[in-house]
Amino acid sequence: MQTQAIIRETSTTTYTFAGVPSEATRKRLKASGYQFDGKTGQWYKVERKSAIVVESDVVEPIAA
Repeated sequence: MQTQAIIRETSTTTYTFAGVPSEATRKRLKASGYQFDGKTGQWYKVERKSAIVVESDVVEPIAA
């Protein structure tokens, strides 16, 4: 039996508008899970995924 490993992936998507987006756009961003960061003026969403794999699934991509 191979040793198992946990793969975790995190990605952040940001949108920066040149001006204030319309109310409809802001509502859609919020409904899609985006948050507004007042310090940077960006809308952002962090997505996290994880999976349990076997050791060979980790080693093969690293060796390539």
